[in-house]
Amino acid sequence: MGEEQVKLREALEWAEFGLGALILCHVKLEQGHYEEAMDIVTDIEERFWDVNDVLEIFADQLPPNQLMLIGETLAESFRFLSTAYGEDDTLQALRYMEISLLPMYQKWEEEVERCVVPLVAN
Repeated sequence: MGEEQVKLREALEWAEFGLGALILCHVKLEQGHYEEAMDIVTDIEERFWDVNDVLEIFADQLPPNQLMLIGETLAESFRFLSTAYGEDDTLQALRYMEISLLPMYQKWEEEVERCVVPLVAN
């Protein structure tokens, strides 16, 4: 497997891992473990930007996609959740997780998968 495929496969794995971790964060928020959940969200957001960096490098090899549009909306969702948490509005943070961050991340992860899997399968 070439270096390009390794980087793309890692980006795909990070995106998939992030979805599972966000589901865990949602559970943590529901249980009232806000600080623990937000620590995980911070890590996921960092990985999100790492994945975006890799996808930018290979943008000319990816099929037509909605990654930039979905990614921008997802970045806003991360900001909204962090802002709500920073303002001690934990109920609003939970709402943002449920109606924005988790669904947008899932949509983004599916688009990453749709675009990257054909490139790493070759």
